[in-house]
Amino acid sequence: MSLPSDRPAVGQDGSYWQFPDARSSSYLVVGFMMLGMAIYRWISSNSSIKAIPCINPVGFLSGAKVRRDFWEFGEETLNRARQNFHGGIPGFGPFDMVGRGIVAALTRKYLTKVSAYMTKVKSDEAEFALSKAVRDSSAWHEIALAPFTVDISARMALRIFVGEELCRDEDWLRITEQYELSWIPTSSRLHEVAWPFRRIFHWFIPECKELRDIMKEARRLLAPTIDKRRTRNQAAAAAGREVPRYNDAIEWFEEEAKLRGWGYDVSLAADVQMILGITSIHTTSDLMEQFMIDLGQHPDVLQPIREEVIHHLQLGGISKASLYNMKLLDSALKETQRRKPMETVALRRRAQEDIKLPNGLTLKTGTRTLVDTYRMHDPAIYENPDEWDPARFLNLRSKPGGESTAQLVSPSINHIGFGYGKHSCPGRFFATDTLKVALCHLLVKYEWKLAPGTDTTPQIRGILHLPNPTVKILIRRREKIEVDFDSIWDKSFDTSVDAGTKM
Repeated sequence: MSLPSDRPAVGQDGSYWQFPDARSSSYLVVGFMMLGMAIYRWISSNSSIKAIPCINPVGFLSGAKVRRDFWEFGEETLNRARQNFHGGIPGFGPFDMVGRGIVAALTRKYLTKVSAYMTKVKSDEAEFALSKAVRDSSAWHEIALAPFTVDISARMALRIFVGEELCRDEDWLRITEQYELSWIPTSSRLHEVAWPFRRIFHWFIPECKELRDIMKEARRLLAPTIDKRRTRNQAAAAAGREVPRYNDAIEWFEEEAKLRGWGYDVSLAADVQMILGITSIHTTSDLMEQFMIDLGQHPDVLQPIREEVIHHLQLGGISKASLYNMKLLDSALKETQRRKPMETVALRRRAQEDIKLPNGLTLKTGTRTLVDTYRMHDPAIYENPDEWDPARFLNLRSKPGGESTAQLVSPSINHIGFGYGKHSCPGRFFATDTLKVALCHLLVKYEWKLAPGTDTTPQIRGILHLPNPTVKILIRRREKIEVDFDSIWDKSFDTSVDAGTKM
């Protein structure tokens, strides 16, 4: 999910909000900040003034690190004023974690290399989620597709983020999903207020109060788990036993916070959990939902994909090799993402300095750029681009160079569903693993078709390109299930907390 733009809001009559004006009213505050930084720089370079104790207590103006930290703080504050995703405002704390680099660090360190343990517990959670969401019956019954895929994606991701106990807490599941759904309109509402006044005005905006209440509940629900773990760890250490390992994002963040010298508490932990949910759950469920729609529209393709999945599960279980070898499934998922990416533009960038492009165009410092997804529909690149061809990328994969560009996790200039280049989505490996594990269970155990009369036309809301939220499907359990998921795992593989499992 992308962060909101700081463009001025447009009123219902098409006019821009004029008061308070986000640009003119900000000049005074920015001016004072720049003046303060200029005064600081002048004082810090004047040795006679620095010698005065009341001005320079305990070397406040001395030392390269202190000066650098102060200057970087000023630049960061000004940058936040320009970009402003409401970090630092109560209720928007999770977005401070993005700016501090913790989300990217956790994703790259723990989620880019999906372990057997991670795949196993996600498979367990998929089975649990489906048992709750779908009747254990061979009779067709109707369900709404959007909440179904969100629930499965959320439960599987949260199993990795907070562990088994909390991920099955219905209140935790509810607030994790609710935070993103509430944040999007609330953020837009707050953008109507000039940034210097947001720290005051947010207290009077009902939607902002809702976000604060969600975060308050998140801290309340998370605190017992953190306290229980601390008690257990302290008892193990005191008894000379090995301290349990939990292999989830609660533990990962605590370790990362210690490495960075941060004070670790439940408030920061809740912020991290909410932002992890925003960046993973709905992006995964979006692709799963549209893929199930595409299969519903092309029932002749469903059986070949099912047969491929069953073959590799029987051959090697839900292993990294098996999931990799499900090449038709991978190709069909990438084709779904090509035809309906989650957004119509991608690759948001901001020029840090003047840049002259090869065509002579100069991007001035501060210019924001976006790239549309036209190349993913360009007939010069993709034959019959408006058609859903599940084998398109399977065929491209067999061509020279195709192995490195035609996989779902492989971004290219012709397919930017996961971004492109250095800043490609680092969570794409985790998302792909989650999708394939969930679809293994769905394809082997269930069959589905579109409900009569359902409208499958995707909806465009701003730059968002979303599956139709009204889609309903008919689903039932298959009478013949060729794979016993319990038997395809090594029985000695222990996923319990006390086993001290390693990633």
